[in-house]
Amino acid sequence: MDLQGPGPQLTLWFGSAKKWVSGPLFDVSGFTDTPELSTLNGFTNWYNISRDEVYYMFGTGNPKSLSRWTANQFGKVERLLWNESISMWNLVLNLPKSQCDEYSPCGPYGLCDLNSSPVCSCLQGFRPKSQQEWDQRDASSGCVRVTTALDCKNRTDGFMNVTHASLPDTALATFHDTISLDQCRQKCLTNCSCTGYASADIYGSGCVIWVSELVGVGTVSYGGRDVYVRLASADLAFIAHHQLEKDIRGDDELELPQLQWSTVMAATGNFAAENILGKGGFGPVYKNNAEVT
Repeated sequence: MDLQGPGPQLTLWFGSAKKWVSGPLFDVSGFTDTPELSTLNGFTNWYNISRDEVYYMFGTGNPKSLSRWTANQFGKVERLLWNESISMWNLVLNLPKSQCDEYSPCGPYGLCDLNSSPVCSCLQGFRPKSQQEWDQRDASSGCVRVTTALDCKNRTDGFMNVTHASLPDTALATFHDTISLDQCRQKCLTNCSCTGYASADIYGSGCVIWVSELVGVGTVSYGGRDVYVRLASADLAFIAHHQLEKDIRGDDELELPQLQWSTVMAATGNFAAENILGKGGFGPVYKNNAEVT
């Protein structure tokens, strides 16, 4: 059990490298990224988080049944149940379940999605750190920002929402149990080191704030959280423009102008702070100083 970070989490080490993490334990509902531990039929789980101790226990519904955890030589955690009729251990749970469940398969700011090919891509607003390595299907070096500098002084940054996501590694994150999601957003914007935030969903409140690279983001088929990734306003504008072009191409009846990137830059004065009209959920809204033709 790793106690570093806002919530304890189960961690599997393979030599000196992290192989798998369960996601943090915020309350008695279980580990955030491993719901199987709480929903596995035939097993009962007990969690405790207090000032004096933290523990996770499990048992079978039948007191005569035997169960055990093992870590094998292949870097897998296995939960086994003894089958008396054939005198063998039956495998009931195997972790990590897939490539995307492993620790940081796509590196910092990478996104792992089993429904994509290849499974690794960069979060929007980021690009491969080493395109050559990515072309060789090695994404371990991760991604870097398209725009390197965040605007801490003028607070023009915004956030891109990654839905149905597993939480990034929380080892270097901070936990705030009583503030709302909007308060969490403002708290992140006032911290120059903040890279993203997410709801902790503890009785309707609480959030997690990351002050380091986001490692281990993936899409999940069951549950998941909304993870808000901090981006520079220029990157958010580019993403919005790219999405607009996709919408236009996908709907012939949608009569909206297609804008060149140079037009967007000219219209906003290179995203000058004096042209900001306000802020929305995706970042600043700029005044248009150019005609769209």
